[in-house]
Amino acid sequence: MNLSEQVQSVILSNLQPAGKRLVGIEIECLVYDHRLRRIPVNPGPQFSATDLLAQLSLWQVNNKQCIHYSLEPGGQLEYASPPVSDLHIANTQYQQHLEQLLRICDQENLILLDYALEPLYKPAEVELITQKKYQIMHNFFTKTGSQGSWMMRNTTSVQVNIDISSQRDAEQMAFIADCLEPITALLFAHAPFYNGKTAGTRNLRYNIWHDTDPARCGNLMDHGIISPDGLLEKYANWILSVPMIFANDSNGESIPYDGNMGNWLQSRASAGIVPTADIQTVLHQIFTHVRFKHVLEVRGTDRPLCGNDMAPAAFWLGLLTAEVTRAKVLDLLQSWSIATRTALNRAAAILNLQQIAPDGRFIDDWIGEVCDLALTGLDERAKELKIDSERGFLDNYLKEFFRIGPPAIYIQNLYKRNKLPLIDFIKTWAITCE
Repeated sequence: MNLSEQVQSVILSNLQPAGKRLVGIEIECLVYDHRLRRIPVNPGPQFSATDLLAQLSLWQVNNKQCIHYSLEPGGQLEYASPPVSDLHIANTQYQQHLEQLLRICDQENLILLDYALEPLYKPAEVELITQKKYQIMHNFFTKTGSQGSWMMRNTTSVQVNIDISSQRDAEQMAFIADCLEPITALLFAHAPFYNGKTAGTRNLRYNIWHDTDPARCGNLMDHGIISPDGLLEKYANWILSVPMIFANDSNGESIPYDGNMGNWLQSRASAGIVPTADIQTVLHQIFTHVRFKHVLEVRGTDRPLCGNDMAPAAFWLGLLTAEVTRAKVLDLLQSWSIATRTALNRAAAILNLQQIAPDGRFIDDWIGEVCDLALTGLDERAKELKIDSERGFLDNYLKEFFRIGPPAIYIQNLYKRNKLPLIDFIKTWAITCE
């Protein structure tokens, strides 16, 4: 097999029957001390994100939880669920995690925020983790865009990982998710403050990712992948041309690499075969809103309001994993032109639901239609999998969304009416057990 075929083979190495596919959810949050200062990420005299990680990791081992914890470069805590069959299981596990996390925060006098963007501090005011990989990435992104530091140290998101059942399944899911990513960017927008000020109508986390590294970020469409037909092959061919950020030396340590991903994979080949671990290293250095590992990862969603943590996953599961509903969605999206999709992606940068979208309709009309399809898909999933419906995880969020609009705008309006100092106002939005 050539390099492209080997990449495709790794992506398709974990195929699961459609009725038995699992989902994994990654949820990030920001952590502060009682004075609303970001806690340091590295160990030192002050309680750090590393200390928090150690306590949570010990808890999950002692309680036989299959949770994976990690830290983002600025100390953002990432919770990663084990793969599960439905969102009821995922939510139960997440609530157990949240209860333990808040118990530790109470003991250490810490504050958690669910914003998708650091509201107060510039990246230079937030400590960078000492891990070599992230330091290389930070230096790399200073040369590829203006917002890499913001992305690494100051953003949080939700990522949804979905098992693949076939190549056709992978291609259809990726195409749909790529088309509808701007819808979710507006639906879950949750970055109300920036550098100590209100964000206005800017969809900030979305904008930050689009000015981090255009060679590996954005939509698949930005890289010429515009159709579900042959999508996986086009994806594999494209990533071989993407510049490598870091490689691994003989000791497994991260080192900078000056060349593209195809060059590095070729250098790792023995008798023409590249180790799977090296292909996974490459796949993890692609940051499009939709990407492949050995699962499909949809990663373009802001970290939503606490209490709605499963809503992004419910949205995507309803649209991507219910066969009848997915066929309807696919038929709808294949009628969109490239110009239409480009305009919609551009519109997602601004939190204005009265912008014109496909077919001359307002964006909020399209959000409503797509969400109705997602709810229908969740009902279909419940029937096919013989589980309790997961629609409540999305429906409850939508009822509030269509009442208050994008959370980022709603929170800014509350702040303006409240007249509290920003730090005091932000504290009222801290995550609690209530």
